[in-house]
Amino acid sequence: MDGFCTALVSTAPTILWPALSPPCTHTYARCGIIVNVTPLEPEWEGQVTIEISNTTPLPAKIYANEGICQFLFLQGNEPCEISYADKAGKYMHQRGVALPRLG
Repeated sequence: MDGFCTALVSTAPTILWPALSPPCTHTYARCGIIVNVTPLEPEWEGQVTIEISNTTPLPAKIYANEGICQFLFLQGNEPCEISYADKAGKYMHQRGVALPRLG
């Protein structure tokens, strides 16, 4: 990954997301590699698109099938009132890298 660039990648497994909110972090951050924090909504399902940024002028190697971020699973005290599935969200069941779908 060249310096001062951003890449979009997706998770290999498909994820069925329960009612949780995950921050993402990894020790790559010590080398200037940042993973954008994006909470996933309750009952979202699909492959997660992960934004990876190199904040340094130096190139960095990111290896496939190596951990780049963490998903923290937090459980609420009660179910959500309206889930992502209820809203039929535009990113439901996405596969591969999903670019922003504005509008």
